[in-house]
This record gives sequence, structure tokens and C-alpha cells, in this order.
Amino acid sequence: MQEEHLLSQPTREIIYKVIYTRPGIHFRGLARKVGKNVGVVQHHLKVLLNKNIIAKYRNGRYSRYYVSGNGMDGKDAVTVRMVASILNSSSARKMLLLLLEAGRQPHKKVAETLGFTSQAITWHYKNMTTIVVREKVGRKVYYELTRHIKSITRKFVDLEGKSLENVPLPLS
Repeated sequence: MQEEHLLSQPTREIIYKVIYTRPGIHFRGLARKVGKNVGVVQHHLKVLLNKNIIAKYRNGRYSRYYVSGNGMDGKDAVTVRMVASILNSSSARKMLLLLLEAGRQPHKKVAETLGFTSQAITWHYKNMTTIVVREKVGRKVYYELTRHIKSITRKFVDLEGKSLENVPLPLS
């Protein structure tokens, strides 16, 4: 079955478009966003997964979904999936976006800006060691995103702003 034909089914098309604009969305979030019951979403995900139109990545207890060939399955796949997962987590997302917008930040300023405890900041950044650079200067700790991570994060943030009508469908 061709991709065009697979995506001509309205529910499947909307699932594809939501995944395109929210890479790394988890199953329940996808079902809520699409407005369909979990059985319907499961069925359509299975069809899209079997035809390699989307990819599934297990992150802890969540299954996260991505459009295949959208940078999620190349040499940077693990890093890209990590960024997408973080952007789907409320607290970690705020921390990542702060570093994206403000650049290198001291630990104390991150905590004050976001209203998080120092311990929460430490815990989250320890879980982001592959994408956040931690530097200790004297008694201060600074966090920063690498240039590569900044470009990946910007790509995802730009996708989130896309309306579903403007999502390009893959050509067969």
C-alpha cells in the first residue's frame, strides 16, 4: 500500500500530522490530541509503524512517536529523540527552552527564573547530560546547550508552531 493511500484515511492523516508537529509525543498524549479512543489510535499507529511511515521509541515508561526520515532515525537519532522527549516534559522543557533562549546560565539563576528548587534543577540536568554542558567555575555551576543541540531544539520548537493544515504529507 502506498503512503499516499495510507494517509488518505482521515484519522490516520491527523495522527501523522500530530506526530509531525509534536515529535516525541507519547501514546496517551497523542490519543488526547487526536480526540479518539486508544483502540482506534493503536490500530492506526500499528498500520503506520508497519509501513515505516512513523517510528516508535521507548523512553522509560513511555512509547514516543516520530515521523520516519525526519531526522529521528539518522546518526543523531538518540540525541534527537532525547531532545524531543524533553520537550514533551513540562519542567525539563522549561529548563531546555531557557538555555535555548538565554544561553549559558548559572544554576542559581535557572532556579530563580523558573521558580524551581535547586535540587530539582540538579536532578533534571543530570538526566540531560547528553545534551546539556555543565561547567563548574569556582563555586558556581553553569549550564549551556551545545550549538548542535540548539539547532535540533529550534527545529522542534518551529515544528510545534505549525498548523496541521500545513504539514506536508510524504510522497511515495
